[in-house]
Amino acid sequence: MTSEEPAGTVQENSEESGDEAVTGAQTATRVLSAPAIFAAPLVSAAATVRRRSQRVWWLPGWVFAAVTQFPALLAVAWLVPGIGTLLAGRLLPLPMLIIFVPLALALCYFAMRQAPVRWREPAVAQGAPGAADGAVRRRSDVPAVAVIATVAIATGFAVWQAVYHSGQVIVVSDPGVYLQYGYWIAVHGSARIPASAAAFGAVPGLNFGSTGFFTANGTITPAFMPGLPLVLAGGMWLAGLPGALLMAPVIGGCAVLSFAGLVGRLVGARWAPAGALVLAVLLPEQYVSRAPFAEPLVQVLLFGGLCLLADSFAGGPGFGGRGRGMAPAMLLAGLGGVALGLTVLVSIGSLSILLPAFPALALMFVLRRPQAGPFGIGLFAGVACSLYAGLVLARPYLSSISAELHLFGLSAGVFGLVTALVAPLAFPGVRRWVRRVFVARPWGRLPSLGSVVKWAAVVLPVLVVAGFAIRPYVQVTRGQTDPAVISYVADLQRLAHLPVDGRRQYYESSLDWVFWYLGIPAVLLAVAGAAALGWRWASAAVGE
Repeated sequence: MTSEEPAGTVQENSEESGDEAVTGAQTATRVLSAPAIFAAPLVSAAATVRRRSQRVWWLPGWVFAAVTQFPALLAVAWLVPGIGTLLAGRLLPLPMLIIFVPLALALCYFAMRQAPVRWREPAVAQGAPGAADGAVRRRSDVPAVAVIATVAIATGFAVWQAVYHSGQVIVVSDPGVYLQYGYWIAVHGSARIPASAAAFGAVPGLNFGSTGFFTANGTITPAFMPGLPLVLAGGMWLAGLPGALLMAPVIGGCAVLSFAGLVGRLVGARWAPAGALVLAVLLPEQYVSRAPFAEPLVQVLLFGGLCLLADSFAGGPGFGGRGRGMAPAMLLAGLGGVALGLTVLVSIGSLSILLPAFPALALMFVLRRPQAGPFGIGLFAGVACSLYAGLVLARPYLSSISAELHLFGLSAGVFGLVTALVAPLAFPGVRRWVRRVFVARPWGRLPSLGSVVKWAAVVLPVLVVAGFAIRPYVQVTRGQTDPAVISYVADLQRLAHLPVDGRRQYYESSLDWVFWYLGIPAVLLAVAGAAALGWRWASAAVGE
């Protein structure tokens, strides 16, 4: 527009522009009216769901904590009264049901109501739009989709294993022994199996010793700890022999769920489905979850106990735990200790797994954590109960592995020495002196002791794997004492055209088995992860 244009022309042009704008808006309204009509209810429903979900922001975290605690709590509630009644020779369905149901409900109620809803500090948004100043927007760091995916993977794994489960009933290996053991105690209520030669007629030279069983003083004793047979007895009571065989896939699914819970607590809940999937696709996990093996039940108690211990240290108040002081944390720590201790009731080899718990317990006392006392009491109580049951019900079995138990004793002495070295750190003056020693560089340009410790923590996993790699070239392990197993191994060696030596155990080839089951990349990643964890731990310990 130029200055010579009349004012009327300007007004007319403005009116025309306004009419065009109105016409365009009406056209857009007519075009979008149909989709908007259909989308409006969906948008409104989504807004309502989002608004209501903000009120229960804690729910995904609480559900994740609860479902991953659940298997270990059920195992504790079944094994504690089960071993008591079995020692008394009165393992019967009705008394077990009367004791188990209230105990399981009590443990789940008191543990899950104190379960944390997050494992890191909540997001704080002060002065956010639509919120008052200083308001805190609560949110869980556990996505609902992660919880759903974790449960779906664990359930799918259990169903998959149930479809392909193995019915190993005859005693030729560990599953058959465990199943026969569980069947006997389910029917007779006692672990005492009499050796009655009269039941087989007049057979001269009849011997009741076989793979997985010992004979002593006219009694047949299974060569395993009674933890898994107690669980199999419950399946026998529910659905007979098929029910006992299906307990293995159920326990395997619970083990995957417990492992995912530990991954979520240590790495982040978003990684829990990945952890569950990795364990589920491993060939060893599939193998031991299709037949009665002790390893999945050990995993349930081990991973579940660590989940309970981690929950006792979770930052921030958990749902239902506000204003209750340290009582919830001490309860969770105590239950975690009991679950870890009961792993020995399932497998005596769990003693080696629990050895690192003692220096960790000493460190908890050094740091004056209130969880140390309940955790230590629960751990020692579980181990003591398991060892007592083993000595009463499986003494010939423990005698046959006395060499391994002596090795456990030596390892316990080494860990006891480490624990004794950690104990003086409880004094602040000692901690300051140790920190100065690690940071100081008295030799000029040479690295400090703290730097040496950090690099040693990185190199140690590499050296351990290298040692296992060269072990077959420098060691041949022998130690089998069971005549039936010696004969069986000798037959396999003849079939494979190997030197016949039935006492060989081939423990020196353990790394080859790990490579075959997991793959070399998985082992290398595990070594890298251990090295990174050692570096971080050493850096935190020396204060660098």
